[in-house]
Amino acid sequence: MTTQTENSRFQKGSGIFNCVDCGKLTRDTGENEGETKTCKVCLEIYSYENMLENDEITQEQFNEKVRELRK
Repeated sequence: MTTQTENSRFQKGSGIFNCVDCGKLTRDTGENEGETKTCKVCLEIYSYENMLENDEITQEQFNEKVRELRK
């Protein structure tokens, strides 16, 4: 038997939706995707965009992170 802790990929009762950014069919995994209607990858990219805007990372670092996420 798998528990929510062991299988935390999806939130119980969460519906499936298309990411408003990339269009990927996804659902909430507990990383706030359902609230923002974005997939986990796009949420991470948004996080790196904020870091770039705040001069916490360089454009090169941002580009590398995005490449890694989109593999």
